[in-house]
Amino acid sequence: MRAVYHGGVESPSIPEEKGICQMTKATITPLPDPSGFSLDALEPDAWLVDRIRALPGRKSVYTNGSAPYAARVVEKRGLGGLFDALYGVEHAGYRPKPERAAFDAVLSRDGLAPCRAAMFGDEPRNIAEPHALDMRTVHVAPERHDAAHIHHHTDDLGGFLSRPV
Repeated sequence: MRAVYHGGVESPSIPEEKGICQMTKATITPLPDPSGFSLDALEPDAWLVDRIRALPGRKSVYTNGSAPYAARVVEKRGLGGLFDALYGVEHAGYRPKPERAAFDAVLSRDGLAPCRAAMFGDEPRNIAEPHALDMRTVHVAPERHDAAHIHHHTDDLGGFLSRPV
């Protein structure tokens, strides 16, 4: 079982009876260095670190930003070393979420079977395709957004990860 946290976490609660989805490969081209973007507002979150560390299985991050930028954010939040992979828009052939081809490219690269994964995201439209791919979806945002493609909502990711689903 695997899941993608904002694009990743693996979860034994996701059913395995569905088949593996077909995916395509992406061409990777480096993005410009994102070091000019300030991350001063971000702080480590020990509670979230502990919750993600406790999750079983493979965990990855997938963002519409670049992978180097994602790495800086992960480090700044104290989450360094917790994820098996960081995927940016460059890993999706510069196609952004919510495009289906973007998800296909990243899932193919990761070897991830969508039917055994969950996608956590703060933008409802960005988790519609993962739902269509048979992933479980978790909307992480202050306000609930009711839609058929959202399986769960939370405004507290650490709290959500600490309880069985």
